[in-house]
Amino acid sequence: GMLLVIIAGHIDLSVGSVMYLAPLIAGLVMQHFGLSPVLGLCVALLVGCLLGMINAILIVKLRIVPFIATLAMLFLFRGFGTWLTSSKAYDFPDSLRAFGLTPILGIPLPTWVLVVVGLLAHYVLAYTGFGRQIYALGNSSEGARKAGLNAEWIQARCYILCSACAAISGYMLIAQIGRLDAGFGAGREFDVIAAAVLGGVSLFGGVGSAVGAVVGATLIQTVKLGLVFIGV
Repeated sequence: GMLLVIIAGHIDLSVGSVMYLAPLIAGLVMQHFGLSPVLGLCVALLVGCLLGMINAILIVKLRIVPFIATLAMLFLFRGFGTWLTSSKAYDFPDSLRAFGLTPILGIPLPTWVLVVVGLLAHYVLAYTGFGRQIYALGNSSEGARKAGLNAEWIQARCYILCSACAAISGYMLIAQIGRLDAGFGAGREFDVIAAAVLGGVSLFGGVGSAVGAVVGATLIQTVKLGLVFIGV
């Protein structure tokens, strides 16, 4: 998700808070209406899209600098979630943890989600007009506008997709641990940006690939877990 935003020449600092708020709201809805974990994932995805729309409106319509707008939403989204939980840890239903630990063909479900999202991102960027428009916008925003592209609509979709991916990742992580606390997802935006850059994405926009982003994310996790394993 961050890959799309950075290729378009923008930045999103709110992803950690979206990871926190979207699954929290999904969990509350699941508890209130007795929804299944699959429907809960759909709720989290919808909430993520709505939060992405808020970012898009601030940046595209109100012309607020992306760094400032998404930084403000980082605090606002997390503050709203903290208010909903009164700063207490929230335990999700046992069915969600069973869902997150379910293997398919011997491979854990979160890995399948990573593969599906990664393949979709690769297809969008490599084989669709929308993907080419993202690259064009990142290479030259003024040139893209002169070529007749709707730059605002491209930017808005990138932010919506970024928050949707953050919501999915937050939900799948919660599905493995079963509990959400006030610090969940804090600082993840820096890991995500670092993973994208390590994967070959240019912070100036216009350059990058989904495969590189997945490799960068894998490298980040390998280093973090490796440091734990060797006792650093």
